[in-house]
Amino acid sequence: MNITSYYDICKNDNSLRSYQQKAKEEIFESWDEVDNVMFQMPTGTGKTRLFTSIISDINKYSIHRREAVKILIIAHRTELIEQISENLKRYQIAHQIIAGGRDKNYYTPVIVASIQTITNAYNINDAKKLKVQFIIIDEAHHALAASYQKLWEMYANAKKLGVTATPWRMNHQSFLSLFDKLVLSMPIKDFIKQGYLSPYKYFSLKDDSDIQRTIEGIEIDRFGEYKESSMQEKMDIGSIRAQLLHSYLSLAKGKKGIIYAINIVHAKHICKEYEDAGYKAVSIDSKTPAAERKELVSKFRKGQIDIIVNVDIFSEGFDCPDIEFIQLARPTRSLVKYLQQVGRGLRTTENKQHCIILDNVGMYSRFGLPDARRHWNYHFVGKDVDEEPQRLSLGEGNGNQRYVDLSEGTEEMELIQDDYEGIETDKVSLTDESELFPLFGVTLGKTTLEQALKYGGKLEVDEDTGEIFCDIENIQFYYNDDILNWLFWTKDYRDFPDSWKSKGFYWENSYDAWLDVYNRLGYNIKIIEEAEQIEYDGRMTLSGSFEAKSPNGTLRFYLRFKYGEKGCFKSSPCTLYAFSVSYFEPHIEKTDDEDDEDLAAEEITEPSTAVNTFFPLFGVTLGKTTWKDAEEMGYKVHKIDGDKSRSMNVEDVDFWDNEGEGIFSSLYWTRDENDFPSLWKSKGFNWILSYDAWIEVFKKMGYNITITRNPVRNTSNKRDTLSAEFEAISPDGLLTFIMDFIDGNNGCLTSSPNTLYSITVNYNNRSAVGSSKVNLPNGKSNSEDGRNTLRDDYLMKLKHAFDKKSTSYKYFWFMALVELYKETQVERIQFRQILIKMVAKAWKYVFLLNGQFPKTDQLPFYLLKLRSITNLNSNSKESEVEDYLNKNFETQNLNTILSPLLKNVPYRFLSPWIAFSNNDDVMKQSWKKTTRCPYELYNDHIVIDISWRAFLLVYYNYIQLFIEYGLEEYLKIDQNIKEPRDFYNTRFISINQLLKGIKRRKNQEDVKQILERFSFLSSDKITPVEIFEKIPKSNFIIDSEGHKRVNIPGDMWSLKVLEKLLLGENLNFKDDSIQLFEEVGLKAYLKNLGDNTNAKNRINAKYISLNKLIKAIQINKDEKIVQLFLEKYHFSSADEITPASLMKIMPESNCFIDSEGRKRVNVPVGMWSIDILDKLLSGEKIN
Repeated sequence: MNITSYYDICKNDNSLRSYQQKAKEEIFESWDEVDNVMFQMPTGTGKTRLFTSIISDINKYSIHRREAVKILIIAHRTELIEQISENLKRYQIAHQIIAGGRDKNYYTPVIVASIQTITNAYNINDAKKLKVQFIIIDEAHHALAASYQKLWEMYANAKKLGVTATPWRMNHQSFLSLFDKLVLSMPIKDFIKQGYLSPYKYFSLKDDSDIQRTIEGIEIDRFGEYKESSMQEKMDIGSIRAQLLHSYLSLAKGKKGIIYAINIVHAKHICKEYEDAGYKAVSIDSKTPAAERKELVSKFRKGQIDIIVNVDIFSEGFDCPDIEFIQLARPTRSLVKYLQQVGRGLRTTENKQHCIILDNVGMYSRFGLPDARRHWNYHFVGKDVDEEPQRLSLGEGNGNQRYVDLSEGTEEMELIQDDYEGIETDKVSLTDESELFPLFGVTLGKTTLEQALKYGGKLEVDEDTGEIFCDIENIQFYYNDDILNWLFWTKDYRDFPDSWKSKGFYWENSYDAWLDVYNRLGYNIKIIEEAEQIEYDGRMTLSGSFEAKSPNGTLRFYLRFKYGEKGCFKSSPCTLYAFSVSYFEPHIEKTDDEDDEDLAAEEITEPSTAVNTFFPLFGVTLGKTTWKDAEEMGYKVHKIDGDKSRSMNVEDVDFWDNEGEGIFSSLYWTRDENDFPSLWKSKGFNWILSYDAWIEVFKKMGYNITITRNPVRNTSNKRDTLSAEFEAISPDGLLTFIMDFIDGNNGCLTSSPNTLYSITVNYNNRSAVGSSKVNLPNGKSNSEDGRNTLRDDYLMKLKHAFDKKSTSYKYFWFMALVELYKETQVERIQFRQILIKMVAKAWKYVFLLNGQFPKTDQLPFYLLKLRSITNLNSNSKESEVEDYLNKNFETQNLNTILSPLLKNVPYRFLSPWIAFSNNDDVMKQSWKKTTRCPYELYNDHIVIDISWRAFLLVYYNYIQLFIEYGLEEYLKIDQNIKEPRDFYNTRFISINQLLKGIKRRKNQEDVKQILERFSFLSSDKITPVEIFEKIPKSNFIIDSEGHKRVNIPGDMWSLKVLEKLLLGENLNFKDDSIQLFEEVGLKAYLKNLGDNTNAKNRINAKYISLNKLIKAIQINKDEKIVQLFLEKYHFSSADEITPASLMKIMPESNCFIDSEGRKRVNVPVGMWSIDILDKLLSGEKIN
């Protein structure tokens, strides 16, 4: 069956739940990208029903197309096969079962097969003949077994779907050898909240229980699991079995459920304990005949049996929703087994209120609660991530050792979580600050400072920032214009009042729980810093922060997680350190009349009064002064980008011509430079003004204010600062002031003075066609070369655009986009143009640079297909590929082959600016100016956003280098073959190795030039003898045996060195050694020197302090390796080297500033050496 779009097969199935339909769509969409998809969804949420609907859609598509299809469903247990068959019957899908003891019929479109049967030696030849197009594997976490891998060998071209609740292996093996992509459902916690899974009460052993200590002494087998014999010996004893019954009688008496035992003997012993207590209990294991097992399960469903004690039978595939309790009587080290077992109890029924989980073997201590968030993406790729939680705080002990008599089974259990009592499925409306205020008499945004003082408030000074705040009941209230509008609170201060607790505010809430609280209250949540584990104060903690904004926009909560007392997972309680609450005036939307007024203002073209108000400045007027005018005034004008744009620095103010029209149109100024001239001061300009005061200055002048970065607190150099930005546009629209507040000297409130860091002024030339306001990227320029440092917010967002990636598409997308804009400077760019440029850029990475593309990346596949149908070859240059595609894009229907590259990446790339929901929504959001994303999206083209145009042009070279560096890291490009210029300087240990490199690169331009210049007939024939024949006498010596010899420093041959020798140039041994030292580093240089034990000992010798190392350098100043080190860092003698002189040249990245403002470097005690010092001075990180 020929399929062009798998997503088109997907149909809406009203019998599915919404999350199942969504999952189905994601799976079909993934099949358009890759062949092998793994899908994760929790136990009991309907995986079988989901893939049955997928099969139904494929069948219908096949019938509609009148083309045959073959679908193979694989499972490993009889119960699973029967369940799948029952679901297929409900959908009226004809199928056959291939399993032990059944007749084998391979002719139906759908086959449900046992993996053991279909890969059996007697059946495999018949199976190989099947033209299978789709394979669905149930419980796919088993797929790494050898029997499953045969499916990939037999049906290499089939689309494969593996479904599992737990993509995890005991040995942390990666699934990437079989599956290209992991698709995740929502977590268990969300299924419980939405009513699809049952709430639960979870009881577990206490940390210090004797049973817990017994489990810790069980032996481990070679697979990493507890040894069955050791478990039997330690756990199958009367006192522990008595504890099982005791906890059931006290916590789940009369409930119907399942107990998981160690083995058959253990199961029978437990069964007898419950039977003796008067309960109908049966034992089921692998030796129980199939018919008897079926009958017992049927009686259990009907309520004729109370308890089933089983041995690994009901971990996978057992479907009985009315289970009321689960009891764990066997420990495991398998996360899969744990979640499969407890998951059996989370299925819902109409009358089921909750499930009781009796964890009598302390699995909570290893794996956490059933609904804890899991690191499935890490497990999928084989990364070993610890799922062990910290214990929940459930009361404090008295510190005395506890002795427990186990003879009667009285070992205590504790309630870990009661989901039933806390679950709320409907959101609570909380849209007004009056529901949380007044707080100790204060209502943010209303209460004045005078009123607060009457309530008992005291004015205090923040020791860190110097700000004044009002302290009431150990809460810090900050004010602006005498109105209290912000508070700061940590759990060290005091507990929440009852009115706040009623909304779910508890200091003990975990990160996840806080998100749930705000979601339930209807707040809009914005993640400021993704939660992650960090080491703090010698232990792992959780670090993260988010904002929660009230529905009416008046309250904003900022929560900071850094000092978790109970752990470092998102689900760990007591992770919140502090939070603040800010009051904002509600946002008022503009009316249509106001929009019309804005439009009319844009049409003003008369001369600007705003320009005349502020200029000329040092003789320069934006929009009027030309390059030539500036040079005639004696100013030095610098080229930015070829001959198109210019910059100059006048009195420490940077002027720019962004448009390349020969007229200066922007300036940039920071408070570290000149003060404002009197002309500007007369308008109210003063560096010490606060954020609020600056807004008032511009408002008085009639300027239009646009907030481009909302005021937030930032921590810089261990102090709080204000981070914000706004634009002020003159009434005639010809001047735009961009005010960047980032390094406030005197505080972090909008009322704090000295918070302004820089001003950018843009002249907007309305007469130029297609031109409008352009925001110059912030940053302080170097007056020598006119280059700015990249603007922080633009750079950070760009960096985050590449954070999440499973393919290289994002790199090539943005690389192509930026280059096209640079070449044409036309804002509207067609997708077709970008796609062609992407392919041309990617060509060398696929065919020439041997990029290591991950399996999920289909780019090499598309390019290989393209190469096979065109006259392009692996050595085609970028320009040749681009020219060919431009000429033949439509005629050869290349768009059909290449268009999948642009299916998602234009939309996903904008995720740092626009939260992704679907492509259409991202497109609409990109049209909003408030998003400030790099481009607006349309069906077949993009438009570069006006605020990014100057940034992309001015910093084109830096952006391209940034992208190339990230791409090369991602694809693990070998730098020795990256570019011809690199090969020209690449060093080899011998001339023979250099010659091999020349032969491999015989078609490179620099190699060709060398061969032609010195008349070598071909690279294959070039030999050391032939080279020595051409070297002038001045560059070789005759040894004692009469052979020609050449001295090369460290025997480090390169194309550059060879060229110098053949030209008769003398090699400067000293300079070349230093160059080598700088290029390849100290250790690499020594390696190339060969066996020089003395030098190696010298660079690796460890000293207890920097002073002792310096003394050793001074003593050994005549050694070659020490001389090289001194010359590399420009010390004329060993006497010049001191701690102070080293700190002057030490890169900032390797320093920190101590309390006295001095530079310091952390080096482990006794670890100072020349090697360490060289790394530090080179900017390398010390591990």
